[in-house]
Amino acid sequence: MKRKGFGLEIKLEEGSKIGTIQLSDETAKYLNEISGEKTYVDYLKEFLVEEENFEKVDKAVMQCMEDALPKDIKENCKHCKGETKDEGYKACTKYYLQMKATFSMAAEEFVNIVLSHKHIYDNKYELQRLTINFFNCLNFVKGRGIMFVDLEKLSRYALDANFKSLSQVFRDSRILKSLEIINNSLNSLGDQEIENKVLQKEDENYIELQKEFFEKKQEVYEKKLLIEKEKSNLNQISEKVKKTKQPKNKNFSQKQIAIAYFIKGIVITSDNYLEILRKHSSTKSEKILQKRINKPNELTRLSENKTADSKHLKDLEEAKRLLSSMKDKKAVNDLEAIISTFKSNYHSYY
Repeated sequence: MKRKGFGLEIKLEEGSKIGTIQLSDETAKYLNEISGEKTYVDYLKEFLVEEENFEKVDKAVMQCMEDALPKDIKENCKHCKGETKDEGYKACTKYYLQMKATFSMAAEEFVNIVLSHKHIYDNKYELQRLTINFFNCLNFVKGRGIMFVDLEKLSRYALDANFKSLSQVFRDSRILKSLEIINNSLNSLGDQEIENKVLQKEDENYIELQKEFFEKKQEVYEKKLLIEKEKSNLNQISEKVKKTKQPKNKNFSQKQIAIAYFIKGIVITSDNYLEILRKHSSTKSEKILQKRINKPNELTRLSENKTADSKHLKDLEEAKRLLSSMKDKKAVNDLEAIISTFKSNYHSYY
C-alpha cells in the first residue's frame, strides 16, 4: 500500500484574529518537567551529529516556509498595512502555525520511531543519513503556506536504514545469534502476513520486502555457519595431528639412545650422532655426546636419590624398548641383565 502524504491546514477566514494563551511561569515550568528533559529538537541535533548541521537544515526549512507563503500576503495583512498593532492579525501567523505544527508532529513521530529501533539509533552513520532524508521528505505548497511530509518516501528511507543497520548488527554478532534474530523476524512477518490475509488488511509494513531481506540474510548466514563448522572440523583434525605422538622409534630421549647404543657397542661420536638422532628422536642436539655411557657400572649404580634413580630405571626400560625395535636380541638380553641388577639394588636401598 502506498502511503499518503501528511500535512496540517488550518481553516480560517482571511483577516481573522489568532488568539494566543499566555501560560504562567509555574505552568510553563510544570509542562517542561512532564515533557521530559530532551525535546525532538534536541534529538534531531543529536542525530545530525553536530549542532551546526541542525542549524543549516533548520534555516533551510524556515526559508522554505517563507517561500511557501501566498505572494499577496502582505497586501491582505492588517498588521503589515498598519491598521492594527495586534500581532494576532498577522496574516502569516496561520501559515507558519500550520507548517510548524506539521513539522513538529512529523519530527516527534520520527524521533519516536528511531528510539524504538535501537539498532538504527546505535548506528550513527545510518542515523545521520536517515535524519537528513527526513528533511528531504518535507514538501511545501507555494502560495498556500502548507507543508506536508511524503510518508511513502520517508517510510522507504527508514526501511533502508533499518536493513543497513541490521546488516551491521549481524556482522558484529555471532552467526548463531544472527540466525536467531533472522528466524524470529521471519516468523513474526509470517504471522503478520497471515493476519493480513485473514482480516483482508492491506500491507502497511512492506512485509514482502522485509521477508526478502531476511530470507537472503538467512541464506548467507546458514552458509557461513557451514563454513565455520568445516573450519572447526579442520582445526580439530589439525590439533589432533599436532598432539599425536611421534612414531615410537622417534620418541626416545638422548639418554635412552645413549644407553641402547652403549649396549650395542656403538660409540656415539660427532660424526654419527646426527644420523643416530634422526632415526630415534625429534631433537638434533649435540648434547647427546655428553650423555655417552663409558662403563657398565654407570648403568647399575644408584645415585642415592630416589627420584633420579626412578627416572634412570625408566630410561633403562625405554632403552630396552628401543633395542627391541631394532631387532637386536643379544643387546636386549644384555640390557635385561643390567635392569635386573639395578632393580635389585634399587629395592634393597629404598
